[in-house]
Amino acid sequence: MEITLIRHEKSLLTENDRITSFAFTSWVEKYDKQGVCEETNFPYETVARIAKTNIMMI
Repeated sequence: MEITLIRHEKSLLTENDRITSFAFTSWVEKYDKQGVCEETNFPYETVARIAKTNIMMI
């Protein structure tokens, strides 16, 4: 069995300020609302690996 993790693209949230643990929940909510950049071209290795894989999303 082989497990491969593929991370989503870069977040659209551009905030990079330091935050406290108390502000973390608010930051996560903003991060989730912003979404991620949508790529149209993916690395060949990634496409090839996905093509031959049984994908199980959790």
